[in-house]
Amino acid sequence: MTLTVDKSGAILLNRTAVTLETLPATLRSMLGLNGARAADAKLIVAVDSGAPSGIVVQAMLRAREGGAEHFVLVVAPR
Repeated sequence: MTLTVDKSGAILLNRTAVTLETLPATLRSMLGLNGARAADAKLIVAVDSGAPSGIVVQAMLRAREGGAEHFVLVVAPR
């Protein structure tokens, strides 16, 4: 599962456009969770180096609400 934030601040979840508001529910649906957390739910966070850091942090917090437990950060060079 990959959460992508590009330099414009757009958020994608496995190439599906989401907003900060829709991210938790979309992630829960993709993980097959009913409001619970998956102990092994890992999320790759692919970030453009020019992405607004505030959006990245907010997206990660919202992903935790959606069930993500572990994050792996990948930053694309400029």
